[in-house]
Amino acid sequence: LFSIAYQDLTDPGNAPVILINDNEEELINQFMEIFEAGNFTRIVGWNVSFDYRFLFTVASLYRRPVSKFYKAKMRDVQQIYQQVKEKFVYGFQKPNKLTEWGKFLLGKEKFSKQKILLDRYLAGDFAFVEAFQNRQIEITKELYDLARFIMTASPKMSFSDTQDAITTLPGLNPGIPAVVGQTKQCKTCLQENPSDKTECIVCGRPL
Repeated sequence: LFSIAYQDLTDPGNAPVILINDNEEELINQFMEIFEAGNFTRIVGWNVSFDYRFLFTVASLYRRPVSKFYKAKMRDVQQIYQQVKEKFVYGFQKPNKLTEWGKFLLGKEKFSKQKILLDRYLAGDFAFVEAFQNRQIEITKELYDLARFIMTASPKMSFSDTQDAITTLPGLNPGIPAVVGQTKQCKTCLQENPSDKTECIVCGRPL
């Protein structure tokens, strides 16, 4: 565990927070201190139970009490898109990844593959880690906002009437546009770029 990213949804204006630390114990303590001090009652994420179990296990390793974290309810964005009804658990079809849903519904993909993230972290490239985490939060939140709009809005209301959800969130790379249609993938960082670009919009390498 070297990075934890989260966004406080109690205020729509809150930007994502990216925590990075070489010391696993310090990282889990820092995150849990923030969580325990807040008024959080629900955790929203993509395949959120995996992250929830993982963080609980790391906290257990370092004997870190997490009473509020334990009591928090969960809402899984992956479950919403796979079966719509959250309480219906007859069985999933073949699991889909966040980047697949993001590309299909938003025209956005993950910042890079997981293995590349680890390699860049080990190389000391914390800016890359921050950009990766920002994109994860961005796609998850926008899918969640879209699902809530579809479930609750009137047919006469547009998505932009209810909230400006499909936008680039503030972070390390606020100028990266959504990529829709024909693209060129960067061989260095795997970012999808518009077909008319000659250099990667993320790392600047020639395409």
